[in-house]
Amino acid sequence: MPNHLHAIVAIDGEHCFSPHAEPTSTSPVAASLPASPKAGSLSAIIRSFKAGVTSRCCELGLTQPIWQPRVYDRLLRSDAVIDAVRDYIRNNPANWAQDTENQS
Repeated sequence: MPNHLHAIVAIDGEHCFSPHAEPTSTSPVAASLPASPKAGSLSAIIRSFKAGVTSRCCELGLTQPIWQPRVYDRLLRSDAVIDAVRDYIRNNPANWAQDTENQS
């Protein structure tokens, strides 16, 4: 689709859904402070990607905003769900003619 991006990002390593993940606690003070995303997290990956694309757009003289402020993300926890999302992404461009933001 010309107006948005779909991606499947796989991150290896221990995470909250790992079988032996340690429970964590977040203090209310720490939770209220703005913080950079943890290196290697999905937030850090998306932030770096958006920064790189924005930088390249600026180099090319493109000045209009290109990103929405938030990201819609979803954990894909089974092969069946991953396959369904892959099919959705693969077939999504066929829907461009019906997209309300398509001005062509």
